[in-house]
Amino acid sequence: MSHVHVEVVKSINLVTEKLKMEITDILEYSLLHANVTKEEISSHCAEAIKNKVYAVCIPPYYVAQAKQNLENSPVKIVTVCGFPFGYGHTVGKVEDVKKSLSSGADEIDLVLNFAAVKSEDWKTVKNDISSIATLCQMQDKKCKVILEVSLLSEKEILEVISICEENGVDYLKTGTGVLGEDVTAEEIEFLRKSSKLKIKASGGIKSKIRVTQLVQAGADVIGSSKLLK
Repeated sequence: MSHVHVEVVKSINLVTEKLKMEITDILEYSLLHANVTKEEISSHCAEAIKNKVYAVCIPPYYVAQAKQNLENSPVKIVTVCGFPFGYGHTVGKVEDVKKSLSSGADEIDLVLNFAAVKSEDWKTVKNDISSIATLCQMQDKKCKVILEVSLLSEKEILEVISICEENGVDYLKTGTGVLGEDVTAEEIEFLRKSSKLKIKASGGIKSKIRVTQLVQAGADVIGSSKLLK
């Protein structure tokens, strides 16, 4: 093995070892399947506390329960809005988010209205994003917008990024983990060079090596249901 190759391996190992200590600090531990039970939520929260993860990401229906499960814990509660298709009416999303925030959610992951984007109905897209971002800002909570990068063109992504930046969104999230393809480092790099917003990587993240690649590409937060398993 050449000296250069040895140094590269050592460098990768150092990054990996560093990440082992920090991965839980940036992990939003997800449990979003349609038939999740209250017992599973309780177990999920207990596992999150044990592993000292940054946050759990759970359905809106279970936010109040999670608030109780995580009492006296630093683990944050993230929930979704419009999951996973995003094509509901803005008024419904607003009421959904109001309920989630009053129940104890710390962060909202808003699914982009893909139907409106594909129809070039930018007024609706902006209304969705600005309404939810404003609600979060009023209560000092964080708002992420789920782009589903693999389903959008570069032009569409850039237009959505512009709307997000103009309306105080905190994070861009790469996908739902349900509709599109698994997130890639290239997608993270594109978002990083195209925006100053923070980035949540989500979709098919199952290993620490994958996390390393995504963090090196520019991801700030990792959303996964698999890593602790």
